[in-house]
Amino acid sequence: MTEPILGSCGISREKACWELKLDALACADPPHYAYGVQSTLYLFSAVGPATSVKGVSAILRGDQRGNFWASLPGCGKVYYTLHSTKFNVFKARLAFDHWHLLAVASEPRLMTSFSQRALWREFSSPRFSTPVLRGWTQWIGKRLLESNLLKKLDCFRCEAAILAATSDDLDRIVKEGIRGKHLQFE
Repeated sequence: MTEPILGSCGISREKACWELKLDALACADPPHYAYGVQSTLYLFSAVGPATSVKGVSAILRGDQRGNFWASLPGCGKVYYTLHSTKFNVFKARLAFDHWHLLAVASEPRLMTSFSQRALWREFSSPRFSTPVLRGWTQWIGKRLLESNLLKKLDCFRCEAAILAATSDDLDRIVKEGIRGKHLQFE
């Protein structure tokens, strides 16, 4: 049996530093390894001792910001900018005083899963008023990617995306698909 590939991550603020084992991470742009260039962090999943999980949770939920870093397999230490909004933090107790932490930025455009099912869920939500058939999801998704209204995030062991499209954008793409006979009524 092989060991799961884990990275490490942490947050430091003033004189305190908390380190966790990183399971998954999603950021806006591929991390740059040059000093001072940072990528925006949208979500991460990690495991660690209760004290570290509580310290990281406090920073992510509060108004104070810390310096988030991650060390991924095959990469060096990379620093990330935390998304400007607060994070929704979920914790679950594991054995031996260890906890699992899932932190997701409070960003309404964030899709924590990048799949056809997740796109359909978004198109069916109150966020959009455009009528869409489920069979159209794949074609619309491709058009959204081409027009940069759907952007896949750079991820480690997860798949996430930002859906920046508005209802007007979706209307325009659906009209284009119907007129071009790419979208059929079935």
